[in-house]
Amino acid sequence: MKTILVALAGILATVSLAAAQTNDSRRLPFVQPNGQPPPPQVITLQDALERARMFDADVQAAITDVKIAGEDRQQAKSSLLPQKVMI
Repeated sequence: MKTILVALAGILATVSLAAAQTNDSRRLPFVQPNGQPPPPQVITLQDALERARMFDADVQAAITDVKIAGEDRQQAKSSLLPQKVMI
């Protein structure tokens, strides 16, 4: 019984893969614009860095880590200074 189920599962998987690989004439073709494509956009290093700061999660995380480290340093430094106690 198990072998029949395994065989049926294998046949169903093969049929579904074969059906997924058939050419479907109903697919939409890629749009090909007429004329020459626009030239690639040229950006400066400053533009690239600004885009990285705005959109890249790793850069944003690194900037946040730097800010946190600065705050930690400031708190550690203030703990060494004398404190004013109000009674």
